[in-house]
Amino acid sequence: MNETQLWQGSRSQITNLGTFSICLLLLIGFVVGGCFEPLVWLGTVAPILWGAWVWVSTAAENFELTTERIRLKRGVINQTFDEVELYRVKDVSLSRNAFERIMKLGTITLETSDLGQERIVIASVGKSEELRENLRTQVEIMRDRKRVREIDASEGHTPAQ
Repeated sequence: MNETQLWQGSRSQITNLGTFSICLLLLIGFVVGGCFEPLVWLGTVAPILWGAWVWVSTAAENFELTTERIRLKRGVINQTFDEVELYRVKDVSLSRNAFERIMKLGTITLETSDLGQERIVIASVGKSEELRENLRTQVEIMRDRKRVREIDASEGHTPAQ
């Protein structure tokens, strides 16, 4: 079967509202200060670069859900590409803090059996309930197709007889 893309997205820029507000306040401060001392104008570069870096680094964090795996891409200059087969996902959970609820966003956390990617967090994405259901459904489809079942053999758990 051909692998097809089901969803692609990244963290919402609205999560950087605090950083962008601080950058704006610093920028205003340097502009006002520059009216009295011309060299202070040079300080306007710092909040502009900081805000731009935060924007670009957030945009560079991408997630892709396909029919078979979830792919993660992170990094602006040095990039990291990871992927986890969906049949390795043990649990899919959705959480929302007060800010995310107001902004209609949610954070999805995947617990996996993949070494090195035991927990994947897809933070502050829109339509998070729909994505969570898509993930859960696709995980079950891939487990059935691969004939894989999760067995928890951690301390304190005993397999059913």
